[in-house]
Amino acid sequence: MIRFISLLYVGIMAFTALPQPAFAKEPTASVKSLYAEYKLAMARKNYTNAFFLAGKTWKQSEQTFGASKQTGDFAYNYAVLGRMVNSEKRDKQIKKAFARSIELASLHGEKSDAVAMKRYLNYGAYLMQIDQHKKAAAMLTKSEALAHSLGITDTKDYANLMYHQAGIALKAKHYSEAKPYIEKALQAYNRAQLGTSRSASKAIYLQARIDEKNGDWQNALLGYEKTYVNNGHILNQKDKVIGRAYLQHRQLRFRIMEEKDMSSEDMRVYSSCLGCWPNILPKYKLQAQRAEAKAAYRNERQPPIMPRYARSSAFLAIQYDIDETGVPTNLRIIGGSHAKTFDAATYKSMKTWRAYEAKSGELVTNKKDWVALMNFRLNTRKGVLLDFHGIPLED
Repeated sequence: MIRFISLLYVGIMAFTALPQPAFAKEPTASVKSLYAEYKLAMARKNYTNAFFLAGKTWKQSEQTFGASKQTGDFAYNYAVLGRMVNSEKRDKQIKKAFARSIELASLHGEKSDAVAMKRYLNYGAYLMQIDQHKKAAAMLTKSEALAHSLGITDTKDYANLMYHQAGIALKAKHYSEAKPYIEKALQAYNRAQLGTSRSASKAIYLQARIDEKNGDWQNALLGYEKTYVNNGHILNQKDKVIGRAYLQHRQLRFRIMEEKDMSSEDMRVYSSCLGCWPNILPKYKLQAQRAEAKAAYRNERQPPIMPRYARSSAFLAIQYDIDETGVPTNLRIIGGSHAKTFDAATYKSMKTWRAYEAKSGELVTNKKDWVALMNFRLNTRKGVLLDFHGIPLED
């Protein structure tokens, strides 16, 4: 009897140690639940939360499915979101996710090369983002080889690939190599009917930088101008690319200001659209007012003092009136790149401004809705100009 009970006990213990069908389904349900939460966060554009949920989904998929198409896709979702939210503390994990997604791209069957091409591209773009340019170049080269083998030259992915290849060449100071890449990028954006997209606007800005490095300052000025004038308002008014293009345009103009023997075409390009800024509403007709004021008036203006707590350059457009004593009054900031950091310095400077009739020399009084521009230029200790976000323009 005792022997029978002992054998029964051992049998029960052995049975309970075996994997049971009811429990085998639980991890799959867990993956689905996490993936549903991830999709909901994406729909709500809560990308930081989506990033962490994508990481959990990938981890759970690794435990449940191992090396599978699903796992590769989840790893790729996590990696791309890591690039989007710029999570510097998780660089190693994001790189691991990109590598895993590329490793499992072959499980996509006939689409495996196209999937791998896109994943190499985004991995290279991420490596550029964290300043690992040699590794980025290797990933982009692999992506380009796959793109050519597939005959893909009219898609957004190919255009982005050429854009990043141009960026790598620019970073490496291979300016002659960068130029054909950026030209291919713009051609591909146009073929993909994305010539008026944000990506194409960024490519136009990059092309202007490359033209400047190649000594083609006319096309560089026109490219910068085209970017920051932002006709059609493709870019958000506060987009970093707009501010950088505006400052690069001014920097280049300063450098060629003493250029001699300019042709009429040179002068047209040099003086085109001075001061244009998309944050100023068209109804203010800024350019017309400035041209009229330059011809009809002589201005005495004291430049503003850079606030000691400023951390970036800034641009402001101010609309104002002139009272009966000739003093600027009713100052209104109507556009610009700034926070309120620069307001007090602007107002203090403008209170000292005076305008005089160019012919008679008499003080100008009782005017309405004049417009002025104010530029604050802040450099690093090494003399590199900071942009409107406090980032050196050389970056």
